[in-house]
Amino acid sequence: SPGLSFLLSQPEATELIVLSLQDGKDMNKTECITLRHAFVLLSKGFFCRPQEVGMITELHLKVGSAANRLLAVPPNSDELLWVLWELCAISRSDSGRQALLALGYFPEAISVLLSSISKYKDLDSTMIKNGGSPLGLAIFHSAAEILEVLVADSTASSLKSWIGFAVDLHKALHSSSPGSNRKDAPTRLLEWIDAGVIYQRNGAVGLLRYSAILASGEDAHFSSGNVLVSDSMDVENVVADSNNTSDGQVIDNLLGKLVTNKYFDGVALCSTSVVQLTTAFRILAFISEDKAVASSLFEEGAITVIYIVLMNCKSMLERLSNSYDYLVDEGAELSSTTELLLDRTHEQALVDLMTPSLVLLINLLQILHGTKEQYRNKKLLTALLRLHREVSPRLAACAADLSFMLPSFAVSFGVVCQLITSALACWPLYNWTPGLFHCLLENVEPTNASVPLGPKDACSLLCLL
Repeated sequence: SPGLSFLLSQPEATELIVLSLQDGKDMNKTECITLRHAFVLLSKGFFCRPQEVGMITELHLKVGSAANRLLAVPPNSDELLWVLWELCAISRSDSGRQALLALGYFPEAISVLLSSISKYKDLDSTMIKNGGSPLGLAIFHSAAEILEVLVADSTASSLKSWIGFAVDLHKALHSSSPGSNRKDAPTRLLEWIDAGVIYQRNGAVGLLRYSAILASGEDAHFSSGNVLVSDSMDVENVVADSNNTSDGQVIDNLLGKLVTNKYFDGVALCSTSVVQLTTAFRILAFISEDKAVASSLFEEGAITVIYIVLMNCKSMLERLSNSYDYLVDEGAELSSTTELLLDRTHEQALVDLMTPSLVLLINLLQILHGTKEQYRNKKLLTALLRLHREVSPRLAACAADLSFMLPSFAVSFGVVCQLITSALACWPLYNWTPGLFHCLLENVEPTNASVPLGPKDACSLLCLL
């Protein structure tokens, strides 16, 4: 960015500014709040300490300095590996990962990372079979780890920085990865960019159909773990067949049975599918801001895909353990810390998927309002209410974390609750049927007044009202 480049061009003055912000007592502090957290605090009228501002600035300057050095060091050299390791070390913290996103403003640095991955692919095939050169392998994995931070970010600027080279990166990673079943950085990066490859090859409609395949859970028979859905010829035929099938028919064929099944309560998706869907819906959410694109997605059956995805998320959230249960239920088995951390990681992955899905839904509902037609979709309305019933208690449970240094869960759940509420608000605002408040209160009958609402229902009802 221009501001970061300006500070880097004035090293002495910049060093004085950073030192003036930092407090000598806190010089040993290694962690600071993220840039986005600081922005949220300031936008809400809270105070952000000068020391935090100084540490955030210093982190971004380190990334900018490393980006400059990436352009100066020889390829496939020890010097290059040292710079990559420095960036990897920065990425070990939340604030560091935020700072690492500044690389997206330096296209030349991104090109060096891409080149580092491609050059490993170009090594002699016998060397790769034997594990490749230690230096080349270390550079390959380090570059993939850094790019993963950029690709996994949810902002439009990050998406813009990598979507153009998704196909080339996919080819380089696919032919270079040693092929183990471990979830190493190159394998994870392949999962994140898979949807980007589909979008580049097949456009918005192809990406939506790809999302429908993933949402249905039908991807399981295409792979044994590390082969991506976009590599399957069957899937390629489905997403690419945009001329021979009428609008919406492909989605109906894929998801129709699930939608019409009155007992459908969502399906559990593997972690790879959740990641691939997250990238797919981020792309769809951004491009759906164009009304023509949003209209074509609606005609193709996007709301059906969103409905299935939200039901899947609701179902998976229900299955996740809640740490509060272990504190109050004497009969519950106490899970290990590792299991609880895995649950929280899975929760965050589902939040990352729900956020762009709901943004896309809101964009489509606004297109529907523009048609001035009466919209009837009780299944979708009920799914949104049931999802809110799962998310709002989690927000309430971690609301106290807002005062904590890194309130990522509270902020994430808060965003999802606000998006669900915005989508639900379309029903009373546009006079759609069935009525929102009728659905909301249909379980609270006068004859059942003596039976109190459960905690989840009460929390959700109060939050929505």
